[in-house]
Amino acid sequence: ELEPIEGTTDAEASELRAKVALFLDIDSGLPGMKAGNWLETQGKKAMPFLLNGFVQHWNGDKWTTEADQWAAWQIQQTARKVIQATKMPSPLEARHNPRGENDPKLFQRAAKMWVAWWRGTGEKLTDFTPHPEDEE
Repeated sequence: ELEPIEGTTDAEASELRAKVALFLDIDSGLPGMKAGNWLETQGKKAMPFLLNGFVQHWNGDKWTTEADQWAAWQIQQTARKVIQATKMPSPLEARHNPRGENDPKLFQRAAKMWVAWWRGTGEKLTDFTPHPEDEE
């Protein structure tokens, strides 16, 4: 499990954990969508909490259920929005397909990639690179 970034208060960590749990609940509907949008606004502070969302899958069903695959897809999409245009070492994305044609190993690989990137590069960055359309 990843540690919060330096400067994250206990109150912030508690709120981030709660928002991630709500966001990754496949049945959360609009409140879950709003939690996801809020997480995007938290930037770098949200990243360890988002990536920790992979832990329950890693220790649980190993991405064999639709709910786990959907949650993993949400983590990846939101993490990419948070890091903006900062380059990732791999373009791999394990996409949720509600028809059930998903290989759990792709989700495991994506989780490993994200955590390795975070530990090796992401957590050391002070700022993520903005998308060109966001620059003035």
